[in-house]
Amino acid sequence: MFNIIKKFQFLDKILLLIVLSFLFSKISYAAGFATDSHSASALGTSYAGSVSGVNDISDSFFNPATLSNTKKNEALLSTTYINFKVDDDNISATYNSNGSSVAGIRNNKQTINAFIPAGFIASRINDKTILGLSITSPFGLSTAYNSNWAGRYYAIDSEINSVNFNPMISYDFNKKLSLGFGVQAQYINSTLTNAVDVGGLYLSSPGSADGFAKAKGDDWGYGYNGGLKYKLSDDLTFGIGYRSAIKHKLDGDIKLESSAIGNQASNFNAKLTTPENIIAGFGYKLNDKITLLHDTSWTRWSRVKTLNINSQNSNLSNSTNLNFKDSFRYSFGAHFQQNEKLKLKIGVAYEDGSVGNDSRNPRIPISDKIWTSIGFGYKISNNTLIDATYLHEFYTKNKVNLQASGVNTSNIVTNYKNKIDVIAISLKINF
Repeated sequence: MFNIIKKFQFLDKILLLIVLSFLFSKISYAAGFATDSHSASALGTSYAGSVSGVNDISDSFFNPATLSNTKKNEALLSTTYINFKVDDDNISATYNSNGSSVAGIRNNKQTINAFIPAGFIASRINDKTILGLSITSPFGLSTAYNSNWAGRYYAIDSEINSVNFNPMISYDFNKKLSLGFGVQAQYINSTLTNAVDVGGLYLSSPGSADGFAKAKGDDWGYGYNGGLKYKLSDDLTFGIGYRSAIKHKLDGDIKLESSAIGNQASNFNAKLTTPENIIAGFGYKLNDKITLLHDTSWTRWSRVKTLNINSQNSNLSNSTNLNFKDSFRYSFGAHFQQNEKLKLKIGVAYEDGSVGNDSRNPRIPISDKIWTSIGFGYKISNNTLIDATYLHEFYTKNKVNLQASGVNTSNIVTNYKNKIDVIAISLKINF
């Protein structure tokens, strides 16, 4: 595939630029376990209509059959800036063994800033066949707490980074039906830190001595994706797409630093499965100016039940109950073609959270949310177009209520108030 791609002018240089953007960018948490940051053009409508191919080649993330819209050759580079604010309120933590309070501060109004890149290239090989490649970061996590906060036994720093390479092919069976298929190679690395109540676990004196634990591992996993696009009429296009689950087994090192019992270190492994996703939707051209859009997306988060760190040193093994549930996102949006060069976009979406109050963890303090977005696409020239989007996510208030288990010797109760602001920009080139 790469030999075919490289014969087109500038395509190899664009591919290099996309890869370098990942090497020098911080890939971090956006919305729970999933980043939801693949395309500035599609974010303008909160992803409504993406699966039917109303935007550009970035729609291939949800449905590779949308590559059929490629006229000749196309490249797109997008970057998304995320400002995530977390405010834990009225935290209460107690040691399970004696009921005494955990000394510590409230981690007030933490702010996480992140840049998430994405890149897409596509080339029409003949009248019916299009090849494409996406490089994205579909999953990520980044939360950070003060090392002296009252919930330190559950989380201090949490970071998961991912890079997904997804070569795809789309085939036009006729003027109405297109099918697409792709394979995924996904790299994930993770770093998790937390305090350990060494006094309670080893010295029969809860809170008398803390240690610091750090687990760092990575892995490659493989999956596939597919979809179809069907033109019901000149004005109505339907699409459906699927991305498979990808199984990972993170391997790495875990360390416990403690002046009370001495430092310990060991190898560990942890199984992690990124969930499959199904999305269906349509784009309806109401008239020459207005296109109405809708997508419904289902993600099988119920695959994620526990995070088990299995260490050769049993003292460093740990199990965290996550108990995720499946989630849906319902997106509605519209395009408004102002003139030959300018297109305005609006969108709104509702997404139910993948975590309930009974198992929500400080590492992933997410809940139900409402998206609101506004954006535009501007045609700089016949071959160059830019997109820009602003999106805000309103989270419902959520609660963490966890009871001590394993190496977590404290109970914790707190409320969270979260919000996210997103600015995304992309550049598309046809050649």
